[in-house]
Amino acid sequence: MKQAISRRDTLALGGALLVTVAPGASLAAASFWLVPPDQQLDIDSGSALPPAPQAEVDAPQILVESPKAGAEPIHSPVSIAVKFVPAAGAAIDPAAFKVAARIMGGWMDVTSEILKRAQVKASGVQVSGAMLPKGKHHIRMQIKDDKGRLGESVIGFEIA
Repeated sequence: MKQAISRRDTLALGGALLVTVAPGASLAAASFWLVPPDQQLDIDSGSALPPAPQAEVDAPQILVESPKAGAEPIHSPVSIAVKFVPAAGAAIDPAAFKVAARIMGGWMDVTSEILKRAQVKASGVQVSGAMLPKGKHHIRMQIKDDKGRLGESVIGFEIA
């Protein structure tokens, strides 16, 4: 038998993350490892990111709302929130959304971890509770429109 919950406690974590937790529930249950803690991060080695592909004319834009690039170090778990903006006369293809994290040796596809916890819509995607190990991170997001044009955004931030 399910018990009705009449009150919720809201915690503010990491500046941009708001997680609503029912009384007695565990915050850990809402969190997930986007990049495993034992994964070696390439960013800490001082290596440069590979060059971004040449932007296509009229490619869709990805506007990152959270986490903010270049901000002070933030704490894990983080919230990832992006908006998609198609060019005039085009529509976003949500099924084409891809997310990768920069690790030693290249990019690790983490799309499936996002898709387990969030629904990608033509307007964007938002997921909370992404755990990342301490260090500097780069997350690459890609989206296509119905004309096959690829838009990409790479965001860098540090986990304290």
